[in-house]
Amino acid sequence: MIECPNCHAKHVANSLICTECGTFLPTETDEFALPGDAGLSWGGAPSEPVTEMATEHQSVRVRLHIVDAARSLEVSLEQPVCLGRLDPAASTFPDVDLTQFGGLEKGVSRRHARLKARRGAIVVEDLASINGTFVNGRRLIPYLPEVVRDGDQLQIGNMAIDLEVL
Repeated sequence: MIECPNCHAKHVANSLICTECGTFLPTETDEFALPGDAGLSWGGAPSEPVTEMATEHQSVRVRLHIVDAARSLEVSLEQPVCLGRLDPAASTFPDVDLTQFGGLEKGVSRRHARLKARRGAIVVEDLASINGTFVNGRRLIPYLPEVVRDGDQLQIGNMAIDLEVL
């Protein structure tokens, strides 16, 4: 049995998320997890500890450098931000539209990935895109958040994006 570190509910082995409070549950293979996210594997131990990036009164901002287009976008992460392609016919309006940077040609889905600030860190998650989301060359599992840091490279389909935390 696995005990939730947040609400102490009991769950069967190999459970990932507490059905009572939604906290990620610990596993035997976890090497690193954020406080309050016990058990969510973030892809191995970081080279440096995660530090608080924002308080309640500060907003986290990132700059997305679109590598092939040599352009940058500045984005606030006060709310989760969807990256994708605009498609008015399908009523799809992502927060960050990558169409103008060759999104269609580079395999960017309409709702491809989501960036958000979470407990002092920045996470990205793939939204079950066809061509995948990658962090530093490693493909993400859909809907499983991955911590990203300043200098990491995201790949949205075949579009390379360098991340700068402001």
